[in-house]
Amino acid sequence: MTLTKKISLLSDYSPRYVFFFDDKPIIKIKNLIFVLLFVHIVTLQLNGQVNYKEGYIIDLQGDTIHGVIDYRDWRRNPERIIFKENLNANETQLLPEKIKEFKVENKIYVSAKTNLNLSTISTSSLKNDSMFVLEESIVFLQALIISEKNLYVFVNNMGTENFYISINGNYQLLKYKKYIDKVDGIRYKKERKNYRLQLRNYLSNCHDVKVDLIDIDYKRKELIKLFEIYYQKCSNVSISFENKVSATKWQFGVLGGVAISTVGFNLSETRTNQFNYLIKADFSTSTNYALAFFVEKLLARNRRKVSIYNELLISPFLVTGKYDNINNEEYYTKNNTKLGFLVANFNSMIRYRHLIKKSSIYFNGGFSGGLLFPVSNERNKEIKFYSSPYTETEDGLKNLKSLQIGGIIGLGANLNHIIIEGRYELKGDFSKTLSLDSKMRRVYFLVGYKF
Repeated sequence: MTLTKKISLLSDYSPRYVFFFDDKPIIKIKNLIFVLLFVHIVTLQLNGQVNYKEGYIIDLQGDTIHGVIDYRDWRRNPERIIFKENLNANETQLLPEKIKEFKVENKIYVSAKTNLNLSTISTSSLKNDSMFVLEESIVFLQALIISEKNLYVFVNNMGTENFYISINGNYQLLKYKKYIDKVDGIRYKKERKNYRLQLRNYLSNCHDVKVDLIDIDYKRKELIKLFEIYYQKCSNVSISFENKVSATKWQFGVLGGVAISTVGFNLSETRTNQFNYLIKADFSTSTNYALAFFVEKLLARNRRKVSIYNELLISPFLVTGKYDNINNEEYYTKNNTKLGFLVANFNSMIRYRHLIKKSSIYFNGGFSGGLLFPVSNERNKEIKFYSSPYTETEDGLKNLKSLQIGGIIGLGANLNHIIIEGRYELKGDFSKTLSLDSKMRRVYFLVGYKF
């Protein structure tokens, strides 16, 4: 028994089922939900695993202690860290009150007793109040620039960035606030930019800085650039530490394997017997080679777990279908249809990976567009109508499309440079005939190498 066009869309059958095999349901929606829930729970557990990296802490006595720190590539400043003097030592949770500083993966965090800005900068949440809402707390500030003049950042739970400078060992918030002002009943968005005056006083001996301060925005990149100008033009001291944003990483590679293809047809509009030779035919499964070349952009944040994956995948397929319309021994039509294409797929996917030392497992999904190059498109009819049988040949499919659009999902693993992946692809109509609904499904098993 082969996988045929009887694998059908959800809309063609009972809504309790997703996939069918030989008119029998094989996957129920509730089972699919269970599988997805299981995968989600496993992913959460995997994300909870530790990721120890070499680093150091400076304790309250000023002593530097080297060891390993559970590094999470924090998007928001951590509330605490886990430290061990070596991989076999016991874990110690450290709050900002317990240490002065720590460094891991070329990122430095300092413990600071300072004011947090609780004012929102979200336009939809702005209030008619220009006063700063501050709260004193002890937190970890991330160092952006360290030298004689320092710049730090604190990212709160809402993802809002607030910036700090240090004066005589005290950490001072650079104040900025958005608010709403009403004039004659009309609401206006306004800003308090106290940080400009604060920076003017902090970097007071630099004319170039004063010029740039006129229109500088409260943004990380612009503030870092301002401090760089200060050290380039107005200071004899160089920057001792600067937090560099990790560059985007590119990977290239090749994949090869097998593609298992099936096709299916249904009527999408009027009821007619015109396409019975396709709709009622038992089409074979096609197993062919698949070859792909890819380029992958690994995003800098989150330990490069997320990437944008693009590839060109080439694979042929050839299926045959047989349908006999027999009224009696003297009146029948026997149909043999052969459809074959060379497909050039342009796949673009978002990939999420879970890192396991030098290997990883990943899930990806996205868009697939395929150029179709016909290799075989033939329908042979053996016809008998109360006379001697005769044969006719015509196109198996008329009005072929040259472009197919669809979706693709996959699950795979990386081991150093080796890639193993399985995929499922579903593409829409490859015929322009409006009354005929045609689908192509492909399952891939691929092995590859990335450079």
